[in-house]
Amino acid sequence: MQSPALPLDEADRLVALNSLCILDTPPEERFDRITRLARTLFRVPFCLVSLIDAERQWFKSAQGLDVKETPRSLSFCGHAILGSKTFIVEDAREDPRFVDNPFVVNDPHLRFYAGQPLRSYDGHHIGTLCILDREPRHLSLEKISALIDLAAIVENEINLVAAAQLRDSAFRAQELVRKFFTLSLDMLCIASHDGFFKRLNPAWWTTLGYSPEELYGKPFIEFVHPDDRERTARETERLRHG
Repeated sequence: MQSPALPLDEADRLVALNSLCILDTPPEERFDRITRLARTLFRVPFCLVSLIDAERQWFKSAQGLDVKETPRSLSFCGHAILGSKTFIVEDAREDPRFVDNPFVVNDPHLRFYAGQPLRSYDGHHIGTLCILDREPRHLSLEKISALIDLAAIVENEINLVAAAQLRDSAFRAQELVRKFFTLSLDMLCIASHDGFFKRLNPAWWTTLGYSPEELYGKPFIEFVHPDDRERTARETERLRHG
C-alpha cells in the first residue's frame, strides 16, 4: 500500500481548510442533496464530500457509509488532491497503490474510486467529491464531466460560507475604523489634492473652535500656522505630482 504524499502547499492548504470553519460541523442538506444526486446518477453505493485534514479525511457528507472520518494515510482522496484532474482508480485490486489497502481487502471491499478535487477560495485543494463502488468501473468522458460539474457546485457551497465570513470581517473592521475616527480625541482628517478637507473627526471643531462648515469651506492651508504654510504648500505640491 502506498500512503499519499503531502502536497507542496501543505501548510498553506491546511490554513485554507481551517479558515473555512467547516471541519467537524453537522451534516447539511445542501451537501447531502448533491451526494444523493451523484450516487443516483452514477449508480454507485458510496458518494462522499471528503475534506483532507492533517491526519484524517473527514466527511462533510457521506452516502452509503456510517463513519465520519478515516485515516488520511489510507485514503484515496489523499492521492486525489495532489493534482487538478479527476483521480480515477478503475480496479483497486489491480493498482499497486491500493491492492492491500484495508478498505480494499476488508469491508467495504472497495474496487472503484473517482474523485474530483475541491478548491478553497484561494485555490488550495482541500478535499474531493468522490464516488466509490465495490465493483471495477470505467467512467466515460461524459460521466467525468458530470462529476466535475457536481464538484464545482460543492466547491461553491463551501466557499459561499467563507465569502460571507470575509464580508462580515471586513464590515466589522470598517466599523472599528469608523468608531476610532469619530471618537478619537486626536485631530484626524482626510484631505484631497485640491487643498480641501474631505473628512474630519469632531476633535477638529471641539479643539479649534471652528464650525464644520468653516473647516470644510476653506482650503486647509488657511488653518496652518503662518510659519508652516510655505513648507506645507511645497509638500502638498509634491503629493499632487505623485
